[in-house]
Order: sequence, then structure tokens, then C-alpha cells
Amino acid sequence: MSDMQLATRKMQIKPTNRQSPTRLAVRVGSSRDGARQVANRSREEGITLLIAIVILSSVLFITFSLSSVILREIGAARATLQTEPAISGSDAGGELGIYAVVRQTGAFNDSDTFDSSGVEYEYETEHFQSPFYFSIDVGQIRRFQIYNPNDPFPVSPDNDFHSVTLSGVSATAQMLVYYSSEPPEEGGLPFCGGPVSSPSGSLTCILDNPLNGDDRYWVEVIPLGGLAMTGALDTTDNAGQPKGMPAPPVLDVTGTLGDVQRKIRVDLGSNP
Repeated sequence: MSDMQLATRKMQIKPTNRQSPTRLAVRVGSSRDGARQVANRSREEGITLLIAIVILSSVLFITFSLSSVILREIGAARATLQTEPAISGSDAGGELGIYAVVRQTGAFNDSDTFDSSGVEYEYETEHFQSPFYFSIDVGQIRRFQIYNPNDPFPVSPDNDFHSVTLSGVSATAQMLVYYSSEPPEEGGLPFCGGPVSSPSGSLTCILDNPLNGDDRYWVEVIPLGGLAMTGALDTTDNAGQPKGMPAPPVLDVTGTLGDVQRKIRVDLGSNP
């Protein structure tokens, strides 16, 4: 092949891997538009997911709120159903306690369950008040007995009484202490006593020497001049601690059914 033919063939060969600037610009623009569309689609999908999470959270919150309200209402309904039997149980327990006190059965603290209703009852009796406040009308005197309320009748050599004190009187009065076996209405003689002045005076009598093994006593308070008065009596035990005076018994009664408890207090108003 001659040199002229080679030169002619080289001139006829055209590059095939080059593109025009216009086509390149169009392709670059298309790529940017696609990326922008993908970004917009991702943003829309994120907003949709966020809205779905908010809606689900609201639904869950409302569901839990309704559930707690329903549970509270169920508990209130159960308590209402159990309240009346619990009240009836406390009333019945109070009657049993009154019977025990009036009949002096010695059962001053007791608890049990009623077979018919399943209600539990419990009663406790407070027989001592420390101090015991009292009042006396014009022209009257008052007598108080010191004894063991849980076992009032049998003679006991030691009911754990060491002393009795009269104090806080609103008018001058006289306190006289007798042995139980020699009460004042039967002509008994006091073994201790004396006047107590108002308002800061006090008088204490020692009870360490029971007569014939009977550790029970009578205390008589006489207002001087026949005036009305108020005052306070208290006793101590053998350890010197305040014990109180036997007082009108008070019953604390509890009726229980399930989680419901109802309590009543019965004041009997007089010594047994």
C-alpha cells in the first residue's frame, strides 16, 4: 500500500468514544433531578413515619388512660359491695363485745369470722384512762373503784396498783381511800386521805398493803363547801408507771371483708 493510501485511510477514521458537550450537559442535569426526587421522596416518607408514630402514641395513651379509669371503677364497685357487709360485721362484733363486758365473761379482746358472710370482726376494750377526768355536781360526792377490769370479782393479792393520785381540782376537795372489802357505805374507815387545794394541789395515797389479800380499793372525792368541781384521778403500777383508772369501757370494733375495713367505737358509759 502506498503512502498516499495510508494517509487517506487515517483521515477517514473518526473517534467513536467522544460525546458532544450538549449531550453531557443533558445527562448531568438528569442525574441531579433524579437525586433531588429521591431526596424529596425520602423526606416525605420520614414525615409519614413520624405522623404514624405520633398517632400510635396518642392511641396508646388514650388506651392506658381508659384502662386505669376502668380499673379504678372496678375497685370502687368492689369496695362498695364489700362495705355493707363490713359495717354489719363491725356492728355484730360490737354486740359481742358489749355482751362480754356486761356479762363480764373476761373476753375483752376477741376476733373471729362469721361463717355466713365471711366477715372478720375484732374488738378491743379500753378499761383504763390515764388520767381519768371527772366532774361532780353541786352538793354531790363521787366514789370510784380501783380494780382489775379484766377480772373484777375474784380477790387478787396483786392487781399491780402502787398508788392513786387526785390532782387538777377546780375547787378544794377531800380524797378518802378505802379497802374494797370495807367500803364507805358499809361504815368502812379510810386508810388514807386528806384535803386537796385548787388549782395546783394534789394528794397521793400508797396502795402497797392490800387487806386480806384483796388488792381492790374505793376512792371517795368530797367537794368541800358543797361546790361543783372537776378533777383528775390516776394510778401507777408497781413499776411506778402511769396505769390509769378503771373507767367506763370503750369498745373499738373493726369489721373486715376483703380489702375493706369499717370501724366503730362504742362508749358504754358506765363501769361494768
